[in-house]
Amino acid sequence: MKNYGSNNLPNSTNAIPYRNFTVTVTATNATETLSFHGFDATISILLDNVSLTLAAPSPPRLSLGLSPANKLVFTWTSPANGFRLQASAFLAASNWVTLTNTPVTAGSSNQIVLPPPAETLFYRLALP
Repeated sequence: MKNYGSNNLPNSTNAIPYRNFTVTVTATNATETLSFHGFDATISILLDNVSLTLAAPSPPRLSLGLSPANKLVFTWTSPANGFRLQASAFLAASNWVTLTNTPVTAGSSNQIVLPPPAETLFYRLALP
């Protein structure tokens, strides 16, 4: 066991005071890595009481238009990483289907172009 000296123990009267840091990190992908690094040549650096609060970002606004060939054009602001277009025959359904179409970047927007459906469908953006 390494001896850090009595001045470095948390209950010492000469202990180095704790410092609190608060950092807000906005994820830009479906997964993010959070790492910590500390270095001091003379003492140990302790990391204690780390807490994370996860919050899903609000979905971007989904717009619907028609192409010159009468196809549905779904558009939402880019970048909106991780969001997928879903469809359901019923608005209150719990079985929304994630469409496999890959969005194409057009200017500052993501777009998916689909043929008109044979039946009534509702669409939404969701995180998987």
